[in-house]
Amino acid sequence: MREFQLQMKKGVIYLSIPSFENNDIINGFSSRIAKGVGTNKLLEALDLNGKLYSLKQVHGKKVIVIDNEDDINGQEKAEGDGLVTGRKGIVLSMYSADCPVLFLCDPVKRVVGLGHAGWRGTVKGIGLELVKAMKNFYQCREENILAGISPAIGSCCYEVGEEVIQGTARILDNDFSCCEEKTGGKWMLDLKEVNSRVLEKAGIQKNNIAVSKLCTFCNSSLFYSYRRSGGSTGRMMSVISLGD
Repeated sequence: MREFQLQMKKGVIYLSIPSFENNDIINGFSSRIAKGVGTNKLLEALDLNGKLYSLKQVHGKKVIVIDNEDDINGQEKAEGDGLVTGRKGIVLSMYSADCPVLFLCDPVKRVVGLGHAGWRGTVKGIGLELVKAMKNFYQCREENILAGISPAIGSCCYEVGEEVIQGTARILDNDFSCCEEKTGGKWMLDLKEVNSRVLEKAGIQKNNIAVSKLCTFCNSSLFYSYRRSGGSTGRMMSVISLGD
């Protein structure tokens, strides 16, 4: 499936997934480039005027289904790392600065989902839980689901320790092929590939998964990076919504 594509609208540079757009699924992953003033430039660029939902992301696997506009209204921002909806007029959002964001859609049942997949959430199974929520709540079928994995820190720059490697190998049934061992007990990890394989494990077909090749650490002109900045940085915004 085709990679994320760079787009520019209304002075905003962002990325989107062509296969989603071809099925009338509005989606975007922001860059750090946006002319003008305003906190929701990506929403303006995509002409998204629906109810915006976001979460207090906690590097876990909890997925919240938004099927009613009152599902989390009137509460403090709910904790979780996944959102799913089958309703028009709902805009799902996630924020990241090195972690992959998982984009999911079922163009047959008209269902969309987003997941924040840092290494902790990945090994806890956020990808599996997103697919499970789509199946259980909306009767989606795995073979119809399209997926995208956003720009994130790449294997070129993501050095991790033994705890991370053991966790990612565990969710892949002791497969260590997504990492390369270095000296001093360190490894270079391809977290986007780990998430791709987790989604395959959940039943999504490999040729229905688009994986961005862009590394957030390497591409300082386009993206924020938590690791590159030493922990103090902005965030990229990811959004998805059902079109007309």
